[in-house]
Amino acid sequence: MGGIRPGHQHGLHRWFTTGNLTAAYLSLAAARPLPRTGNPTTYWTTLVTAGELLTTTPNPDTRLKYAVTHCRTQATTRP
Repeated sequence: MGGIRPGHQHGLHRWFTTGNLTAAYLSLAAARPLPRTGNPTTYWTTLVTAGELLTTTPNPDTRLKYAVTHCRTQATTRP
């Protein structure tokens, strides 16, 4: 992904620590990778894979479907 805002990093840490993977995923799906470092295509493709895994859990959050679709679109429209 590259760099992320410090506040976002704090939130991610909290969600991962408490096991709230859906909140962490939705947050990352809404974030914009900073193109100066990292690889945006790899970032979005990885989020597609993670989202697909999260949708296999019992009673997945309905927002996951839309987030995965968004990530898939971002992965295919990036240079």
